[in-house]
Amino acid sequence: MIPSGTKLGRYEIRSKIGAGGMGEVYLAQDTELDRKVAIKFLSESLLADEQAKSRLVREARAAASLDHPNICSIYEVTEYDGRSFIVMQHVEGETVDVRMKRKPLDLSECLSLSSQVADALAEAHAHGIIHRDIKPSNILITPRGKVKVLDFGLAKIVSHRVAVDTEAETAMLLTETGVVLGTAPYMSPEQLRAEQLDGRSDIFSYGVVLYEITSGKRPFEAKSLAELTSAILMREPPPLQSHAGVVPMGFESLIMKCLEKEPSRRYQTMVELTVDLDRLCRERESGNISASMNDATTVRMDSAVSKPQQSWPLMGSRAVAAFVGLLIITLALVGYMRFFRHPTNNAQPVNKYESSPAYDAYLRARVNLKSENPAQIENAISLLKQAISIDPSFAPGWAELARAYNIKSFYFSAPEAEKKQLNEDAAVAVEKALSLDPNLAEGHFARGIILWTHANHFPHEAVIQSYRRALDLDPNFVEVTTKRWFRSDGGTP
Repeated sequence: MIPSGTKLGRYEIRSKIGAGGMGEVYLAQDTELDRKVAIKFLSESLLADEQAKSRLVREARAAASLDHPNICSIYEVTEYDGRSFIVMQHVEGETVDVRMKRKPLDLSECLSLSSQVADALAEAHAHGIIHRDIKPSNILITPRGKVKVLDFGLAKIVSHRVAVDTEAETAMLLTETGVVLGTAPYMSPEQLRAEQLDGRSDIFSYGVVLYEITSGKRPFEAKSLAELTSAILMREPPPLQSHAGVVPMGFESLIMKCLEKEPSRRYQTMVELTVDLDRLCRERESGNISASMNDATTVRMDSAVSKPQQSWPLMGSRAVAAFVGLLIITLALVGYMRFFRHPTNNAQPVNKYESSPAYDAYLRARVNLKSENPAQIENAISLLKQAISIDPSFAPGWAELARAYNIKSFYFSAPEAEKKQLNEDAAVAVEKALSLDPNLAEGHFARGIILWTHANHFPHEAVIQSYRRALDLDPNFVEVTTKRWFRSDGGTP
C-alpha cells in the first residue's frame, strides 16, 4: 500500500479508494492543474508479470482513444520507481454492485443505465475496441445519475472487429486471485471457450448485467466455477419475470436476445440494440408499453384502456367464457402429460450426484467435451478419470468417459489398434455406469452412441431403444432432445 502524502511527480497520493484482481486505485491530487485524479497501479503481486503490465498499458491506450461522456477519461500512463500507473478522471459516485446492495434500481433507473452503457459500448465498438469485462463493479453511477464505464483493463483493439482470447489468457482470467467471483458470471460462452471474440461478447455480458439490475438475480448462478461455466454454456436463464415483479415485455425480450448462447442469434451490434432500447424508452415515457407481471396476464398500459366501451358487458362475458374454456383445456393437457405420459415425473428430479466430490471434475470435463479440439477431448478424458478415481461409484463419470473415448475414436485420427482399444474401453465404461445406476439417462444415451459403430454393424433398433430409454428416464435430456440423435420417423441416429 502506498502511504498518503507520497509524491509521484506532479501527483500526490491522498488515499486508497479501491482494489481488484488486477490493481489498486488511489485518490490523488494533480498539483499542477489543482484537480483530483484517480491513479491505478498494478497489484504488488503482479509487478513482475509482464503480461499484466501489458494489460495495464492496453487499458490506457484503449480508453484514451475514446472520448465519450459515459466512458471514464484517461489522462496519461506513466511510471514511477519502476511501477507503471494510469492517471484517470476521478468520478464521484458508487458502482452498480454497491448500489444494488444499498437499494435496488427501479425500472426508470434500469432503462437509463441500460441506455448509457449501451451508448458507451457502441462508441468503443465503433473504434474497434471490445471491453471484455462488463460487470456491475465496472459501471459507476454519479450522484446526478450519470453513468461511467470503468476499467478497460481487459480491453482489446480488434483487427476487422474480431479478437482472439487465447486459452492462456482465459485461464489466467479464471485463476487470478479475486477475479473469478467478479468476472466469470459475466463472461460470454465464446469467451469461456477461448474463441474468437467481437462486440457480441460484450453484448452478452451487457445482457447479464441488465438481467441482474432488473431482477436482483444473476441469470447464471452456481456453487463452483466449473458448474458456473457449465451453466453459461448449456443452461438457459430463468424467465426474467420469475424474479422481477413488473418488466416491460420488450425489455425482457431485449435482455433475452442479448443472452443467446450463439453470437449469431444475439444483437449483432450495439447500434442495433440501442435502436430497440430507445424505442422502449420512448414508449415508457408515453405510457404506451406492455408489461410482463408475475402470475398475471399481460397488460397494455395505454390510453385506450381507459376509454368506455358500450359493448363491454357482452365482450366481457365472452372473454370470461373463452378464458374458462381455455383454462379447462390447458389443465386437461397438463394432467394428461403429467399422469399418463410420464406418471413418475410429477416433480423435477433432484440430481443426487451433485454432492459427490467428483462432480466438479465431471462438469469441467463436460465443458471440454463440447469442443472439437483434440487437446480438450484429452483434457476431458483426464478429468473424467480423475472423477472416477475420486469416487469410483460416480456413475455419470463412467458414462461421460465412455462418450469421451467414443469421440476420440470416431472423430480424430488414430491407429486402428488404438481405435479398437478406445471402443473396448468405452463399452466397459458404459456398462460400468449402468451397473452402478441402471436408471441413468446419460448411461443409456452413451450406450446408444457406442453401439452405433461399423464393428457392431450399426444396430438401428438397439440404438433407438437406448435413446428412447434415456428420454423415458429424463424427458428433458438435452443431448437427445436438442441434438436430435434420432428421428421420430425411424431414421438413423
